[in-house]
Amino acid sequence: MAKIHWVSAPTVSEGARAANAVEIQALGLPKHVGAGRLAVIGGGPSIKDHVDELRNWDGAIWAVNGTINWCMDHGIDAWFYTCDASPITKWGYDLSRVKKSVLAPDCSIDMVRYFQGTGAKIELTAPLESGPTSANAADFLAIEAGYSQVTYFGCEGSFEPSSTHAFASSEIEDWLAVEVGGDLYRTKAEFISRLPADDPRRVR
Repeated sequence: MAKIHWVSAPTVSEGARAANAVEIQALGLPKHVGAGRLAVIGGGPSIKDHVDELRNWDGAIWAVNGTINWCMDHGIDAWFYTCDASPITKWGYDLSRVKKSVLAPDCSIDMVRYFQGTGAKIELTAPLESGPTSANAADFLAIEAGYSQVTYFGCEGSFEPSSTHAFASSEIEDWLAVEVGGDLYRTKAEFISRLPADDPRRVR
């Protein structure tokens, strides 16, 4: 069996995150404190099957990144949640309707300033202890915030060939097929490997 060599990199440098944290700490923003049940909603296609359940959710809801707009469009009361430290030019989704946000304390300072400008509520998580994505980090951050139960929706890692999200189609350059118990699950390597198209180490 071939051995795959993975090369991974965060969206921003550790130095950039550290600089964000210094600026954000100086703002004196409150810590997010929760209790009881929490739903973490990613953008996976399966969320379309849980609209009524989420509308009637008995607890808090964190909507990961652009999923917040899907939630608002479907009458689901959610906090915008992210650990993304990418600058404002890289967001790719609209945040103009967000009224409340839960942000990592070293996320994009541009995002914090944006929400300050719109008057949205801003609360901070604990420092990151896991990753690499906002959904991956939610387990530790939710428990640290005080939630006693966390349920994930739309955070699947296997997708149909047509789309990775319920609310937008996205072209996948390189599929990975993972065999589990004789079944093949299709996924992507976006958060693991980012190599040039002509790099011989790239998975085909």
